[in-house]
Amino acid sequence: MRMMMTVQIPTEAGNAAIKDGSLPQIVGNALQALRAEAAYFTSRDGLRTGLIFFEMADSSDIPSAAEPFFQGLDAKITFEPVMNGDEMRAGIGKAMKAASPWRAPGRVLRGPVGDRRCIGGGAKVHVAASRRIDLCRNARIGQCG
Repeated sequence: MRMMMTVQIPTEAGNAAIKDGSLPQIVGNALQALRAEAAYFTSRDGLRTGLIFFEMADSSDIPSAAEPFFQGLDAKITFEPVMNGDEMRAGIGKAMKAASPWRAPGRVLRGPVGDRRCIGGGAKVHVAASRRIDLCRNARIGQCG
């Protein structure tokens, strides 16, 4: 499964690794071991941040992917599964097939008669006597009535 590992390096640890020359070595060795598809570096929340994309064969690979950054840079690590464009198209096709038995025509939902509630983002629902939920959008966000 394609993963995005976000590596956030605290300022003090990053500064020390730059001064002693270990930052490029730690990152380079880790990218090579992961056989990274891509790696991008930026700042996020005021920290040096790397976004590393790689193929993870099994969840048991998480410790070996993260440890170089934990031990060498005192980094905060997160993992998220990600898709490329082709995988997204295939996934949407699967989702549409899976949802079709439950999806009513025109995205009509069902609920108790007379039910009125704000569902966030300025959208509101009203369940008419037909038990159909009509979605409507107000002019101003948060204006539900």
